[in-house]
Amino acid sequence: MGKVSYSRAYYWGECHHSWFPTDEEFGILRRQTPAMLEVTTLAGTLAPFKTGSERVLRTMSGIRVSESTVQRTTEEIGEIVDQQLSREDPVAPQTSWEWRCDAAGERCVYLSLDATGVRQQGSEGAKADGRMVTVVEVFNPVPQPECGPKPETEKARPAQARYGAGLMELSEAGRRLRLLAESVQFEKADVVIGLTDGGNGLAECLETSCLSGLTAKTVLILDFYHLSEHLEGFAREWIKDQPSQAEHVERWCHIAKHEGGQALLTELETVDLKGCRAAVKESYRLLTQYVGKNLYRMDYPRYVKAGWQIGSGHIESACKTVINQRLNNGGMRWGERGTNTISNLRAIFCSEPAVWEAFWKTRIKRRAA
Repeated sequence: MGKVSYSRAYYWGECHHSWFPTDEEFGILRRQTPAMLEVTTLAGTLAPFKTGSERVLRTMSGIRVSESTVQRTTEEIGEIVDQQLSREDPVAPQTSWEWRCDAAGERCVYLSLDATGVRQQGSEGAKADGRMVTVVEVFNPVPQPECGPKPETEKARPAQARYGAGLMELSEAGRRLRLLAESVQFEKADVVIGLTDGGNGLAECLETSCLSGLTAKTVLILDFYHLSEHLEGFAREWIKDQPSQAEHVERWCHIAKHEGGQALLTELETVDLKGCRAAVKESYRLLTQYVGKNLYRMDYPRYVKAGWQIGSGHIESACKTVINQRLNNGGMRWGERGTNTISNLRAIFCSEPAVWEAFWKTRIKRRAA
């Protein structure tokens, strides 16, 4: 790799700090050119800072910088992303996805959000409670088999997804998801589907922040597998015989999928709890409360017939890919700043390639303007 050296004058201002005007003009930060900033940030986004410094950068580009430089650079760029999103300045480029159709031929878009834990460490190595990183996603999945055979062009077209992530309240997560969805013109779809598990406030966040004000048909769906986990949990408390547990759960899931949530609740109300322990009765109370609360998004026969997704595998996979693969490796502990900045960068990198590319192109243009 060739090197180009340049010398520049600096100015000493009233603030008693040196100032390099040509650095600002060329987009240089910490003596790094825009291209070097990107590869250094990429190294810190993909791998532990030490690995990024000593192996990734040196092997792939010949660049030699310290671990601390990789960390500082990555976190500074991550803060730029966070600030940009906080002022409702889109990071993702504006485009129009070609929405896939359901069994009725209607174009569908999916929105989802979830949270995953990241281990934390306090100052001077002190213990600290973990923090929950919220992940949001707009995606355009491959249609379900119920939609009929796919043409060759459809088979060749992969699923599309854009992500957002960070330490944020649900209201902020909803706002950022709406911004992300608008970047792919989700309002042009015929059906907008909000798909989440039963976590507190998730469905309400989607309904308030993302589905309101649309002319398209809107649908909220409870993750079917989250429901099945609740059914399994009660069955383990109620029945000690494992084959009998599995039989009951299978029947309940079949009822939910083919008859709907109200039929499931009616079936659960026939459960005989006479002589059962208090723990069993409490587990039953929580289960029926959960089902009753979510009946409005448990019309699974309709969802399956339409060919819509009923499992939140996309967002669960996003939590693993966007966050856990980088922030939850063995022995890792994070501070709040690192958690948030790396989450922001992981989100734009794991999105479709155009998002990462657009962020850097836009940043270079802004520095040059």
